[in-house]
Amino acid sequence: MIYKTLYLYDKGKGLEQKMVSIIVPAYNAEGSIAKCITSIINQTYKNIEIIVVDDGSQDSTASIIDGLAKKHKNIKCFHQVNSGVSKARNIGLNNTQGEYVYFVDADDFLEKDTLMKLVKLSKITDVDLIASEIVDKYGTSKTRGIYIKKNNFVALNKKSIAENMFYIRMGSAVGKLYKKSIIANNQLKFQENISLAEDLIFVHKYVMCCSSIAKIGSSNYFVVNKPVSLSKMYLSNIELVIKEQVKIFEAIFETFPIYKDIYYQYEMNYIANGNIMYVKNMYLKGNPYTRKERLKNIRNLYKSGNCKIFHQLKSNDKPKLFTDKIYCLIFKTNSIYIIDLFFGIREQIRDLKTKLQYRRVVHE
Repeated sequence: MIYKTLYLYDKGKGLEQKMVSIIVPAYNAEGSIAKCITSIINQTYKNIEIIVVDDGSQDSTASIIDGLAKKHKNIKCFHQVNSGVSKARNIGLNNTQGEYVYFVDADDFLEKDTLMKLVKLSKITDVDLIASEIVDKYGTSKTRGIYIKKNNFVALNKKSIAENMFYIRMGSAVGKLYKKSIIANNQLKFQENISLAEDLIFVHKYVMCCSSIAKIGSSNYFVVNKPVSLSKMYLSNIELVIKEQVKIFEAIFETFPIYKDIYYQYEMNYIANGNIMYVKNMYLKGNPYTRKERLKNIRNLYKSGNCKIFHQLKSNDKPKLFTDKIYCLIFKTNSIYIIDLFFGIREQIRDLKTKLQYRRVVHE
């Protein structure tokens, strides 16, 4: 019934024109930023402002966005020394004037009626968060089909939110219409001292402030994870990242107890996943470790007792993905040498795969 009502607002007729602030962080995005911003400018919903934050790009990104801002009065440009996507988004949040906030990454683009559909649904339901469906342009992101199990829904109470929120991709900040009032009243910001899982933490904190959420599957956000961007680099503060992830999962499960069972239908135990993240990180590009140091760190991980979790997984929180099952089997060997060999080979294969995918994109 909700979605049939959308047709009463064809082409925005009868809509109260509330402003949407679109925040676009950009770093070395000269090949995609013009297409991204053009897709926003061409939205059928016109009451928008576009806030582009250049994160110290070394290419022509800054001049491209400055040029677009001269042509379009509703584009604001900010420039910062390279400080990461979280600080860029926070600058955007500090300079918004709209009643809604919507994040778009510089590689991505929107269908022309994406915002119109979201604002229409917001007008009808007045929910606190509305998610778009995400379409993976190159097939390089882990946008699994489980998310479209519930393409459309409106959750109007805490129980219903808990039953449905997994399907709005809680690990991604993009493709969602937020209320600026909720962000401001709860002083929500992206965590600037980490460069992994910052989206997940922000979205979880926001949802914990919501009394209603919704998803509209026909409103498409196109994510373009080009292979070059998939070359994950070593993080010196991975332990902090894991700690913050554990903290947010514990908080969300306490706020929405039944969500835990739903989460574990599709994901493995987050403590076990943290251990895998920790070891993976030691083999990524830019890591400072010798093989001897990696072996020592893995040995210390076992001595701490953290790896007992792999032998204690229950039927509900065991790994579901094939790759996660392999990781768990490797850790259950209790052999630091097998773990070292496995993750070393894994990184070599991943690096080769990234190079091959990059060539495919370059030659398109």
